[in-house]
Amino acid sequence: MKKLLFSVIAIILFCNYAFSSPVEISPRLSDKMKGLNPLEYIRVFVVLESQVDVVTLGQQLTHNRATPQERAYTVITTLTEHAQNTQVDILNYLESQKSVGKVREIEPFWIVNMVVVEANIEVLTTLASRNDVAMMDIDSELKLDEPVQEGIAEQFKEGVENGIKAINAHKLWALGFRGQGTIVMGVDTGVQLEHPALNYKWRGNGRPWWQAWYDRDGTTSPSDCDNHGTHTVGTMCGRAGSDTIGIAIDAEWMAAKTICSSSHTSYSIAAWQWALNPDSNAGTVDDMPVAIGNSWWDPSITNECTSIYVAALNTMEAGGVGIVFSAGNSGPGASTITRPKNINTTIINAFSTGAVNGNQPFPYPIASFSSRGPSVCGGTGSLLIKPEVSAPGEDVRSANRNSGYMTMSGTSMACPHVVGAAALLKSVAPSMTGPEILELLYNTATDLGTPGEDNTYGMGVIDVWAAFQQIGIYPLNPFTLNSPASGISVTTVPGGTTPVSFTWDTSATGAHYNFIFGTSLPTRLVTLPSSTNSLTLTTGEIDSILASFGVQPGDSVTGQWDIWAYKVNPVDSLKSTNGPRTITFKRGIPQLSAFNLNSPPNNT
Repeated sequence: MKKLLFSVIAIILFCNYAFSSPVEISPRLSDKMKGLNPLEYIRVFVVLESQVDVVTLGQQLTHNRATPQERAYTVITTLTEHAQNTQVDILNYLESQKSVGKVREIEPFWIVNMVVVEANIEVLTTLASRNDVAMMDIDSELKLDEPVQEGIAEQFKEGVENGIKAINAHKLWALGFRGQGTIVMGVDTGVQLEHPALNYKWRGNGRPWWQAWYDRDGTTSPSDCDNHGTHTVGTMCGRAGSDTIGIAIDAEWMAAKTICSSSHTSYSIAAWQWALNPDSNAGTVDDMPVAIGNSWWDPSITNECTSIYVAALNTMEAGGVGIVFSAGNSGPGASTITRPKNINTTIINAFSTGAVNGNQPFPYPIASFSSRGPSVCGGTGSLLIKPEVSAPGEDVRSANRNSGYMTMSGTSMACPHVVGAAALLKSVAPSMTGPEILELLYNTATDLGTPGEDNTYGMGVIDVWAAFQQIGIYPLNPFTLNSPASGISVTTVPGGTTPVSFTWDTSATGAHYNFIFGTSLPTRLVTLPSSTNSLTLTTGEIDSILASFGVQPGDSVTGQWDIWAYKVNPVDSLKSTNGPRTITFKRGIPQLSAFNLNSPPNNT
């Protein structure tokens, strides 16, 4: 019998947060508390001691070859339930203090098990002595990675921008891959909805606005407090007729307006949390962005390498959303990556982008302002090197908030090239996660500058065409399930020899397939590989499978089955067009045969 691959997350993993006990107070909060007026209030992060080990959880999901839907559902529900179960005491305390005027604002989070609170020194001192609190830090003001140069641009331009060609995005367009079915997102200054290159692409068209727009001020329609956010999202996906400024021209966009006059760290982290589940349904993933562009930095943080950002980034990676940062515009000196982009728990976390001049001929020169590594968070090998990759960031033409166009220069302009590239590749391989795609872009970048990975270009300039070729799944063609029909029942018995066959159309020459079964597909119980377009099991083999996950003789389990095709193991890349189908398995009780007594004789 084929080897079974079980993907049930059997245990929920928890750990203490990676901070010392008693409560760790960040240096900037400690300094602030020393001189705090009793009548003064400050915003702080209060991180609880009990945390889900989201890194291990993500590794389990990868090991079990979880689909994006299974991954997101598991991460979201695990973290939300844990936060709800462990925040009761501290929230009750904070509410009691709010009722007497010592607390102004309380905001619980689950992306990290924490609460943001605006409170006076008495409450902060009490929080710092609680056994259930691990760390406290100021909810600091973030700053935009301001462009180093802005300019007037043609208001209509026939053709494609140079930066798009520099990363070979146009080659995927020729094959029909334009970001269709994907979403890009910016955490920035907002987006001007009325811009002709963007208005028809907003994810909120025909949907509730709150599934596509996040604004701390409570507005219900996208707007921009600057030009920056409109410009960056324009580079991700913008297009007006034949004037093409974007990479993933058929993608939709969503946005968070968090970097304006008031731009606390918690606003951007809240936007990340929202992006994991915009429609408030943990079982869906078509509402999630493949990647999020971030062009901001935290000027006052001193402990970025162990800060709240680390845990939040780990959750986004585990949940399947890529986080892309601009590297900063503080170059050309060494270790000028702006905070918190020095974080390097993995090669893609946090994924920072340097800027090259894509308007000049290849090899594209690095921009003098582009921040350089190495990371101040230490590490060895690739972990020490920053930025991760580079992309066009000088004199980039894109949209502005006045429904026109302008040029900007900065790593903020390079970052959305990566986000758009990720969306293009997601349209090629829908079952790849954002972090997986970022890693693919990292590994296929074109090396420039000093041979090998370096602290100027990182791995080099991203190359969407090279990444596409590495995916290796093209062409996979749509295919359908054939038999059995939905709703059938199969009775199994130990050692049974009756065959049960599952069949489907061939997707493509050389394709491989995974048969999956679950009580619902997000709860995948079984994965069985097949190199052909059919899978046959005996009733005895199925009986052993049912027994392995606890179905007792005489009991039934009703679930769903479906087929995924792939060309690169282990990436499930294309599912059947007409699945899943429902099936009921019942473990039969073996029949007893008639038998005779042998000895002793009767009446002995």
